[in-house]
Amino acid sequence: MTPKANNPSGHRASAEEEQNLLLLEEKYSPSSTVAQLTDLALQALAALSAALAADLKAQEERQEAAETKTDSECYLTAKAIGERLSISPALLQSWAREGKIRRYQFGPRYVRFKLSEVLEDREAMQGPATGRQGRGSRKD
Repeated sequence: MTPKANNPSGHRASAEEEQNLLLLEEKYSPSSTVAQLTDLALQALAALSAALAADLKAQEERQEAAETKTDSECYLTAKAIGERLSISPALLQSWAREGKIRRYQFGPRYVRFKLSEVLEDREAMQGPATGRQGRGSRKD
């Protein structure tokens, strides 16, 4: 496009005005607009991707913290504790009745345990690890 066609008064544009018009036409041409929109879309996708990655990492950390809490701090049934420690639920309940391990009673039928406390109490029942002899051991 020539500057004269864009100028309704018919006066000839200076070289500087012509240069400015060419820059404006280049800046707002369809191909440059598409390129600018593409760049903006890529920037938005990169920001969204970073936000999603941060959100996913935070979610994984919360889930890991919840799993850790479930294992040691939450109240679990004798069956759940037994499965984790390869101990029968009946043995756990027997130990609880005898007062060997701590238990939490919620109403007449609901007994729960904390895994961390069961581990501690079981270690206390077994005594110190040093100086113990297993079955079939001979003292020399």
